[in-house]
Amino acid sequence: MGALGRTRSEYLAELEENGLCLRYVPFGRRTRALCLAAVRSDGMALQYVPAALRDLPMCLDAVESAGMALEYVPDGLKERELCFDAVHSDGMALQFVPEALRDEGLCAEAVENEPRALRHVPERLRALFAGS
Repeated sequence: MGALGRTRSEYLAELEENGLCLRYVPFGRRTRALCLAAVRSDGMALQYVPAALRDLPMCLDAVESAGMALEYVPDGLKERELCFDAVHSDGMALQFVPEALRDEGLCAEAVENEPRALRHVPERLRALFAGS
């Protein structure tokens, strides 16, 4: 992958199989459709999606399959539902949740899925999870 002159359908077929191959698609050829196929194959492909194409539906697809993709979600899109989906997928995604959204419910979901996420729970809430 990565050779100039490839067709859209060839890129699409490869991205549906391995979304991380998006990094090899020339930047100018990364359309919304190709990026969406990549993210649906592997949420971590969001890191290779041009910023202008990262919208809420695409980011939701990304974090549902790979919670750690939350790192690449624009700050303006990090709302509670999206962040909850991310920590439900991978508790360690809590580290990328804005502090203002780290409430008891969201932190509980993160720690339940990944006990190591406790290190990213705000100090004011840690006592609630002392037995985790």
